[in-house]
Order: sequence, then C-alpha cells, then structure tokens
Amino acid sequence: RVVASSFKESAAQMIADMKRVSAGTVDDSDLMQKSVQGMIMGLKGEQITQLLDASRLAARTWGQDVSATFDTVVTAVGGGVRAMGPLVMMGLVTKEQFELLNKAIAAGVTDIDLFSLVMANAEKQAAAFGGKVKDSREELQQLKAEIKDITEVLGKFIYKSCGYVVASVV
Repeated sequence: RVVASSFKESAAQMIADMKRVSAGTVDDSDLMQKSVQGMIMGLKGEQITQLLDASRLAARTWGQDVSATFDTVVTAVGGGVRAMGPLVMMGLVTKEQFELLNKAIAAGVTDIDLFSLVMANAEKQAAAFGGKVKDSREELQQLKAEIKDITEVLGKFIYKSCGYVVASVV
C-alpha cells in the first residue's frame, strides 16, 4: 500500500483488478510482490494489470503457470528492449519484431514502446485462443493460489495466537 500510494496508485484497486484478470490463478502475495516490482520498474497500475492479462494467455503458449509467466513478463517489459528475449519465447514479441527492434536500437532509437507492442501481440494470441476462457491447467493454478492464500491466513492466525499465549505466560 505504501509503495502504491507513493506512485499515486490505489493498492486496493490494483489488487482487485489483478484478482479479476488472473481469474484466481495467482495468489494475493504474488500479486502484491509483482505489482511492487512493476511500479519500481516504472510501470503504472493499469499497465501491470494488462500485463497480467497478457501473461494468462502467454502462460499457455510458454507452458508455465500464470504467476511465473507474469513475473517474467513484468521483468522483461519493465527492463526494456534489452530484456525482451523471454517475450519472444512466449509469443508476446515476434522474431521479426525482435530483429526490427534490435536494428532500431543499433541505429540509436531509444524511445521504444515495448508495452504497446506486447499488448498488441497479446490481443492476437487472445484471438487465436478464442478468448480468455479458463482451461484445466488454470483451474489447478487457481486451486494452488487458494491453498497458498489460506495457508498465509492460517499462518498469521497461528502466529498471533502463539503471541498471545507467550504474552499470557510471561
């Protein structure tokens, strides 16, 4: 929340938007960590949410879970064109675009909008997959995220409970 407010973003709104877009495939802690990483790398809250949406589709192409793909996408887009290798493997940047971008960099172009390029390619992927319908792999990821969230809640409860017990004994 502190990081989000320092970037003039609403943490609650970002998390709500990301939970909706991820369809529950990424647990709350990972959503928070990756959003902080993205903001520190210069991405806006809406961009981070859109990258999560693109990551959901790219995860199918790349054969990874949504959380790992989201982490890679945020790091690559936030890192700029020099870090776009994984984006090519995921189909979020084509080989032809990669070559053109490298030529542009060699020619001295410094202002390249990698985010818009990734989002345009994500739209093409969405059309190819017939939309953003949850598949069986995502259903398993959703269960895994729910278990992790419950584990964290239980862990906090146990920690607080033990703290009360220790305080009572002392």
